[in-house]
Amino acid sequence: MKKKIDADAPPFAVSKEVLTALREAAHPMHADAGSYLFQEGDLPAGVYVLETGTVELYLADHQDTRQFGRTAGPGSVLGLPACVSEKPYGLTAEVTSAASIGFVSQKELQACLRKNPMICFQILQVIAEELQRIRATPAHAG
Repeated sequence: MKKKIDADAPPFAVSKEVLTALREAAHPMHADAGSYLFQEGDLPAGVYVLETGTVELYLADHQDTRQFGRTAGPGSVLGLPACVSEKPYGLTAEVTSAASIGFVSQKELQACLRKNPMICFQILQVIAEELQRIRATPAHAG
């Protein structure tokens, strides 16, 4: 049976098991509204586990007009696709309300995945579901 993708679900929301594993490796940090966790095209430094606050994820065109946007909240893990693929971040992550975040470096993420191989499949599922959500949005449909 095909699983229906919830277009309104928060982006990159992971299971409690994945959150627990990442929190064990995370370094706490605070980010003020208006700051950036990463920008589209930056090389991946790691993932960001959003504990409180909100972060806008978006693509921008050459005139800095936002072409696609989603708001992430607590429980979202930002930067997963870039860290898993070891390619530059594909979106910009701008903090829109003060946030408490757990930062997991790319090296620590890889160690975490080696220690907990079952969460690799869960993370791949989250990335695949997010891709399906993006493709289902009107701007990307057809």
